[in-house]
Amino acid sequence: MNTQEKIDNAANSAILCLHKEGIFYKMYNQHAMLFTQNIKALKVTVKFIKAVDQHVYSGGFPASIIEDIKKQLAAHDGVIEESEKLLIVSNMNWEKENDYPQWCKQQKRETAAAEKNIKPNSIEPAHKLKIDQNKLQNCRSNILNLVNVL
Repeated sequence: MNTQEKIDNAANSAILCLHKEGIFYKMYNQHAMLFTQNIKALKVTVKFIKAVDQHVYSGGFPASIIEDIKKQLAAHDGVIEESEKLLIVSNMNWEKENDYPQWCKQQKRETAAAEKNIKPNSIEPAHKLKIDQNKLQNCRSNILNLVNVL
């Protein structure tokens, strides 16, 4: 299933699609919102995807916890249909169903704030280091002496 199809499916709040991608299950856009607000809090990733010309919101969890997730979905009256690459849940009783455009804005704000908090690598690149040539020569001499001893 391509990205556009995943986005199209996510617009239908009557179902929840969990896409198995490698060792993870992922959900997109509206389904990511519904899942994170009703089932389990997840880190939501926001990426602009050129192929669909829009921002795509996704969240995921390891496949190793799918049985626990299924129990939570069943507790919300969900009816689960499962195939190799897709788990579809229908008849969900959503406790929260917030305004999707507002949720998107919030996700973008959180992503931008997280990116601002990323600190650049504190180690300077080699070409920016000020190297004391005397110390460097001493190091070279010490290494040569050590090699000669061995």
